[in-house]
Amino acid sequence: MQLFREKYRSHQDFAGSVLAQSRAVRLAQRCVLGTLLVVLGGCTIEREQTTPAGSVHPVGWVDAENVSFHGKWLRDNKHPLERCRACHGDDYEGGAVSVGCNGSKCHAQPQGQLQGPESCSTCHGDEKGPLPETGAHAKHGAYCDTCHVVPKSARDQGHLDGDALAEVRFSGLALVDEQGPSWERSTGECSNTYCHGKTSPKWPSPSQGPLACDSCHGSPPGSHVQWGRVAQADRCGDCHPVPPGASHLDGKKSFTPDRCDACHGGGGVAAPPMALDGSESPEKRGVGAHRRHVDATLADRMGAPVSCVTCHPVPLATTDPGHLDREAPADVRFQDGGRYDQATGSCVAWCHFDRDPGPSWTDTSGAARACNACHGFPPDRTRRGTWHINAAPQVETCRQCHVFEPMTHVNGTVDYQP
Repeated sequence: MQLFREKYRSHQDFAGSVLAQSRAVRLAQRCVLGTLLVVLGGCTIEREQTTPAGSVHPVGWVDAENVSFHGKWLRDNKHPLERCRACHGDDYEGGAVSVGCNGSKCHAQPQGQLQGPESCSTCHGDEKGPLPETGAHAKHGAYCDTCHVVPKSARDQGHLDGDALAEVRFSGLALVDEQGPSWERSTGECSNTYCHGKTSPKWPSPSQGPLACDSCHGSPPGSHVQWGRVAQADRCGDCHPVPPGASHLDGKKSFTPDRCDACHGGGGVAAPPMALDGSESPEKRGVGAHRRHVDATLADRMGAPVSCVTCHPVPLATTDPGHLDREAPADVRFQDGGRYDQATGSCVAWCHFDRDPGPSWTDTSGAARACNACHGFPPDRTRRGTWHINAAPQVETCRQCHVFEPMTHVNGTVDYQP
């Protein structure tokens, strides 16, 4: 009987031990299951459609044609990509669920753009690039950072957590020439941008074809009045590449002529006539006495022709600063000293014996070519201040002491022959 009791107690202890172990196992299973439910609950997103077995996503989650496509869901919910990262990892390589998002062709982008779910075209654009289909984006594909602050990452502050309508901040090309551009969201208009000049195009309704030249600037522009000779609607190609190509709207003025006489002068001679504005009369300031100073073929010359640099700063290239970017008339700077009065169009210079007032640039009477226009005929004194012999006012008398030849006259040297 004693032996039976000991065996019974032994069996009872064993059963109790088994029961305790079973309870511990069940408790552990419940903890694991609870933890799993918590994890899955954190990744689960409420949806109307039924979730297939083994997935937390609805049917059609990866089908671009399905109403439950994840791209559509993200767009409708302002792209909460942090919820994707909670399960698929911060780098979208698999994370807790060991299912990555980077290996599919869906998130492959053109070379040079961000890859993966955080590529630009995940939220706007398509597989060809991030350019939105709205408004005039298609016509401005190369100018994203001209109108927007382009983030380096989708997680940059102010990007996904900002207003759904992208902020417009003009920079770079839009600021060329300091136009002071502005954007009015209520009307969808930009104003005073370099790219559109003074016009205000409407973003929501872009033109369907190429813009005409006068859509952004005059044809020719109002600033071209001084170049009236060539600044005509049918002669743009005389100075600029036509039709415009890649060099158009790049912040620089593309200029094609390499000849001075393309704008002033002609026949290989840079000096007018004709003038910038098309004038040919010497009574016009742009023409004046240019020919008298540079044309060696004139029979009644009083001196040798002079070069352009004698009276003007001559650029080495057409586009040198201070040449095309200034208003007419041209600067007059005497190489050997002197002064020019822009208001009266007269000069005081050594070649006219420093007589003050000097000859008028537009005087066509011929008075400036007379012997007494520069010095007395004969002079009372020499240029050194010594007395000059009193003689009859005749060229023949002058020739008894001086050599008079137009090519050696007015050259800074007094030719004397006793």
